[in-house]
Amino acid sequence: FLATATDADGRQSVAAHVAQGVANLEATFLAIGEAEIDAAATAILEARKVWVIGFRASHSFATYLQWQLTQVIENIAAIPGGGQTLGEHLVSIGPDDVVVLFGLRRRVALMEQLMAQVERTQAKLLYVTDEGVPPLSRAAWHFRCQTLAPGPLFNHVSVMALCHLLTTRCIETAGVAGRNRLRGIEALNDTLEEL
Repeated sequence: FLATATDADGRQSVAAHVAQGVANLEATFLAIGEAEIDAAATAILEARKVWVIGFRASHSFATYLQWQLTQVIENIAAIPGGGQTLGEHLVSIGPDDVVVLFGLRRRVALMEQLMAQVERTQAKLLYVTDEGVPPLSRAAWHFRCQTLAPGPLFNHVSVMALCHLLTTRCIETAGVAGRNRLRGIEALNDTLEEL
């Protein structure tokens, strides 16, 4: 929570926030290759089940990614839900699954135990963190998002952009099957007049 340069009145300018957001996006995506995104999207689509996990600030990104991927993936869950414990879900994770784990600072104390359990299941791990986490070789993919900010809060624009890119690539990779599912969802939304 260390602030960088401020305007004369002690407030951060809009321009400073925009500039840092752009810098975060560039630094994040310069470190992520097309092949990594493609491989992660393919694994997500081919998984028996996708489990998306996040705590604290990471929880919002986990539920957002799960909600977006539901448009193209049928068997996906954001865990734990309200009133649930992790054990109720971790017991079901298997080697044909993908676990997307958001570990943005400030990480909860059980993160190492959780990763060890995921490793025991032999599921593929897609780990999304801030730049302060050293590369994790035991993850199939480790995407480190830049979160620097000109004020006291972390800037998560690159995390949201990564969620968007992963979802879009999954939809593109799913091809006709993905488009058919999207059409079916839209038809039901129209029929039920939900939107």
